[in-house]
Amino acid sequence: MYTTVADFRAYAKAGGIDLDAKTDAELMVMLVQATRFIDSLDSKLRGKRTDQTQPHAYPRRNLTIYGEPWPSDTVPNIVVELQCALALEVYEGIDIFSAMTEQAVVRERVDVLEVQYAAPSSTSADGGAEERESLAMALLRELMDTGGVGGIGFMKVTRT
Repeated sequence: MYTTVADFRAYAKAGGIDLDAKTDAELMVMLVQATRFIDSLDSKLRGKRTDQTQPHAYPRRNLTIYGEPWPSDTVPNIVVELQCALALEVYEGIDIFSAMTEQAVVRERVDVLEVQYAAPSSTSADGGAEERESLAMALLRELMDTGGVGGIGFMKVTRT
């Protein structure tokens, strides 16, 4: 875990989201899911674990955040914010583990395996579906070793 339930409540409240109807246990489940999501990306994150036996992906050594070196004995603030942002997505009913880009298969070939995906939908001028990168994915972009999340196929949230 990178943050506490109390800090998560404060983060949500600062963003105008009231979590008072949720118990601490329910919020803890959301935070655990967010932590597991972050930890599942361990090999794709900048830097290396400070200790290979530590339970989570952070803290890390050889880590640079926004162009500045980060101490290897602390968890970056952006990771705490990322955990809270992901937990809020869970609160909103988003399955963060299946939130990778889900494109329709328009062609599939079994022999010699060929798959072609449809292009993601675009924003329409008439008020149709709108794509946006979630706050969590924007935060994650700074932590990725590849310099962005697009290289591993993360999602855009579509609102209608």
